Order: sequence, then structure tokens, then C-alpha cells
Amino acid sequence: MALSTSPNFDEQIEALQQQPQALEDLYQQVKRQRSFDAFQAAIRQGYANHPDNQLLAAWFYRFQAETSSTFIFANNWLSAIVVGGCLGLISWLFSDPSLTISSLPLIVVLWAPLIAAGLIVYLAITGKRSWRWIVNAAGLLVAATAYVLVMIANGPAIISVSQNQLLLLLHLPLVAAGAVGLYLIGPTGRGRDVHGFVWKGIETIGVAGVYVIAGGAFVGLIIGLFLAIDITPSYTILRLLAAGGAGLVIVLAAATSYQSEAAPGDQDTQHGFARLIGVAAQVLLPLGLFALILYLLFLPFSFFLVFTHRNSLIVYNVLLFGAVALIVAATPLTNSMLSPTLQTWVRRGVVSLAALVILISLHALVAILYRTFQGGLTLNRFVVIGWNVINIGLLIAFLVGQARRSERDWVERAQDVYRAGASAYLIWGTLVVAGAPWLPSH
Repeated sequence: MALSTSPNFDEQIEALQQQPQALEDLYQQVKRQRSFDAFQAAIRQGYANHPDNQLLAAWFYRFQAETSSTFIFANNWLSAIVVGGCLGLISWLFSDPSLTISSLPLIVVLWAPLIAAGLIVYLAITGKRSWRWIVNAAGLLVAATAYVLVMIANGPAIISVSQNQLLLLLHLPLVAAGAVGLYLIGPTGRGRDVHGFVWKGIETIGVAGVYVIAGGAFVGLIIGLFLAIDITPSYTILRLLAAGGAGLVIVLAAATSYQSEAAPGDQDTQHGFARLIGVAAQVLLPLGLFALILYLLFLPFSFFLVFTHRNSLIVYNVLLFGAVALIVAATPLTNSMLSPTLQTWVRRGVVSLAALVILISLHALVAILYRTFQGGLTLNRFVVIGWNVINIGLLIAFLVGQARRSERDWVERAQDVYRAGASAYLIWGTLVVAGAPWLPSH
């Protein structure tokens, strides 16, 4: 049969799932066209749609083996070390305690934008995406960071209020992460890429933690040896090891966990730390359900506590974000990651968790609206109301999507909601950063 030159191989693989020779011919054509990522993604999707097809299963596990054996590309390590070293040096320079902005250490404002900039530079060097998305991501990052710096340093008098500063410092890292996501996800806009970006973000943080533990132990040993001969490292050296090491570690962690050449949704999630994320989230899923059910049983006895205690309401909302994160992490990146039986139970678990979180989120929203009615609309209340409305809307959309679709494509339906959620989070976070300096805090 004639083979199409289109990089979208889904229909071709669907037609060739019983033709081994034709599928091999298509693969050879793929290698000549250098469309390997799209072909591999189509194989994964075909296997997810037809898990009993032995030919697609063989190709799927062939790619899994190749991915795991070449997961860390040697040619990317030099770039990671150079970029990480530069990021570490810049972080060290900005961590100088003499550099402040409105009595805040400058590094407190810049840590997230610096990390995001370092990751974008590394991914741009080692990846294959167009310059358009580099410009878009860098533009968002630079504009947001410059705006926050100007507002803190020379903005309206109300920016001196710590509440406004805190909102800026809490939401700028979200915008910085959004800039990295815009660069990685923008070319495709797929829900699976949003989901993969979250997974790989968690994995990168976890790998960075392992590096910090190992590096910290080594540095502690070296410092101990010098102290044993009565040589005390200067504060400048200690700051270099801390701030500079952090910059290097985050880029090395990204190089370890992320394949720059592939889209976020086409990353390896079956091996290493990524696999641990899925297993841990799925183990925590029943525990989270049990905790929320137990909470709802006791809620009537303290129903009005969050209506009158501000700190309880803050903890409430933070935990709700954690529950939403658990839903996303427990959802497999593809159907093929789980057996059909386990997949059924995971789906039931995330749907049940989403329903319970909606109930608790509505309770939190009513509480903040009550406090607003009693004490007026403050900046904090406005921001919290916005986050509650976004989360409730997304969770309802999640449940509607799961109710209307079969189990076969439930992951794709969930990922469509995650894509909408990523856009909503980035837009609202950017609006909060833009508006916080100008809105009264009381």
C-alpha cells in the first residue's frame, strides 16, 4: 500500500496493525523523514486503543526498551553543565545580601524567574522547537519579572503593604513555570503534553532533591575536613555552594529526567522516578479518599469554623490544591500504563476524589464569600475567590467529561480538562501579578 508522508501516523498505524511488513516499511520511511517522535507517539496511542494487539504490543515495548537505554543523552550533558554552571553563578551573584529591593533580598524575587530562564535556555539548546516559542516564553518571563521588580521598587504606595508583596512573590513562580510550559507545550497544544509537563515537573523536583542530598553530604564532608584543620570557609564560599549549587542542580535534574527532543506527552514515564510518581499517587489515592470521607463525616460538628477563623481557611485552600494535584498525578499519561482492571479502579478513584473535592471547595467558597460579605472585599479574598471558582469549574468539567465518555478514552478526556486548567491557571496567575500592586489590600 502507498504510504502517506504526513507526520500524523495515527490512521496509518490503525490500518497496518495486522500487517507487520507494511508497518516496518512505514518505520523505515519515518527514519528517513526524521519523524520518529510522532511515529512513537502514534504507536503508543495505537497500543493504548488495542492493548490485545500483539504487533502493536511488540512495537510499544521495543520503543520502551530503546527509550530506557538511551534515556540520558551524553551530548546533552555538556550543555546541562554549562547552562547549570552559568545559572549557578548568576544565582550566587544575585544572592548577595547587599542586593535588596524595598528591603527584600533580591534573590527572593528572582529565584523562580532565574530557574525558568535557565531551563528555557537549556531546552532551547538541546531541543528542536521553533524560535517563535522561545520568544513567546522569554517575553512572558521577562515582562512579568520586570513588572514585579518595578512595582516593588517604584510602584504605587500601596505596594509597600506586605500583603500585596506576598501575592506577587507567590504568583510570580507560577508565571515563571507557565513560561517554561508555554515553550514546551505551545507547539502542539495537546492535553497530553500538559499532563506530561506536570509529571516531568514533579519528577525534576524529585531528582533535584536526590542531587541536593548527595551534593549536600559531599559538601558537608569537605567542610568538615577543613574545619578539622581549623580552616573556616567564608560566607561568600558557603553562599556559592548553596545558591550556585542550586542553579547547577536544577538544570542537571532536568537533563536527567527530561528528553529535550521529545514533547512532554511523549516522555518516558514507565521507568525511573517518573514511574514512582504514578505508583505513589495511585497508592495515595485511596488514602486521600478515606481522609476526605472522614473529614466530611466530622464537618457538621465544625461547619462554621472556617467562616470565623482565617488561618483555618488558608490551610483549607492549600490542602484543596494538594487534592487537585493528586488527581492529576494519579491519572496515567496513557491507557497503556495500567492494566485494564487497575485502570478501572484508578478512574473510579479520581472521579470520586474530584466529587469530594468539589463539595469541600464549595464549603470553602461559601466561607470566603461570607467573610467578604461581613468584612468587605479585600485583595486576598478576591484572589482566593478566583482560585476557588477556577478549581470548582475545572473539577465539574472533569466529572462531566468522565460521565459522557467511555472508559476507553477517559484519559484523553481528563487531559482536555488539564489543558484548560493550565491555561486558566496561567491567565489568572498573570492577572494577579498584574493587578496586585494596584488593588487595596484592605
